[in-house]
Amino acid sequence: RGWISQRTSALPTWRCQAPFGPISWSTSPLIHASTVSVVHQPAAARRHHQADPTSRGADRGELAAAARRVGCPPRFAPLLVGALAERGLLRRDGARFALPEHAPAVDEARQQRRAALMAELAAQLFAPPPLDEAARRAGLDHQEVNALVTSGDVVVAGGVAFGRGVVAEAVRRLSALGPRFTTAEAREALATTRKYAIPLLEHLDAIGVTEFDGQTRALRRPVDHGASHG
Repeated sequence: RGWISQRTSALPTWRCQAPFGPISWSTSPLIHASTVSVVHQPAAARRHHQADPTSRGADRGELAAAARRVGCPPRFAPLLVGALAERGLLRRDGARFALPEHAPAVDEARQQRRAALMAELAAQLFAPPPLDEAARRAGLDHQEVNALVTSGDVVVAGGVAFGRGVVAEAVRRLSALGPRFTTAEAREALATTRKYAIPLLEHLDAIGVTEFDGQTRALRRPVDHGASHG
């Protein structure tokens, strides 16, 4: 069975059973060790995948606990997880770790979760549900949602989260109004309520799609319909 050997001039030699197989490498200074030998397949991660094939993987605490149960010193167990990820024996996905061979299933499941969220936002483009509720129904965590916001797939305006196509579709509808239009006219064109119209219109102002004189708005420039922010 695999074991972990850690040696430095300042630390005693640690030796423990581990659910991993024989591979050697020099670890980072953070682990304060010159040599770490571990068995190849992380059993805790494998059990996690077997229990839930579409899961993003086990978190650091779960894997560190597995290492401690087989004798790894508590102070080194969390660091060992990071070292395994650095060497490619675990694949890191945000705060979770998966076996490399499980990556295709993880990626496919992630795409399905994202597609489910985007479909729900698109179905209610100008009156979307609360983002946290829609994300929970789709099975996305905060990191996955943040990634969608960063990429522009989700447009957050005034605390309301809209789907990617909201700006282009809003411009298309607003273009049918006169050269200048009121908030009420825009709300009617978008077939929504002030709850959603106001933050969306203010977002269009902020990104330079519209200009507001305090009473009415006008479109300032055309929008690339493939863009999320105008």
